Amino acid sequence: MRPDPRDPRAVAAGPPSLRRRISRYVLLLSLTWIVVATLVLALWLRHEVDELLDDGLVATSEALALVWQIHARESRRRCPRRCMRAFSR
Repeated sequence: MRPDPRDPRAVAAGPPSLRRRISRYVLLLSLTWIVVATLVLALWLRHEVDELLDDGLVATSEALALVWQIHARESRRRCPRRCMRAFSR
């Protein structure tokens, strides 16, 4: 007795068709590509953000050093040496 082709259980129990195998292969290949591309993009983006933060930190430290130098010059002008010696003790 042959299985009825209109019965979904009989059709699903048969060997996988070429269309189903190719569809499954393309789906797995696409998912793999998406995962790999996402990981590469995330790593690259993290690297670029770290570089930007490093550049910002360098710029901030240079600006702060300049402000400290200006402040040191101004404080030397306002306070004579004997005043500075009194504070250094």
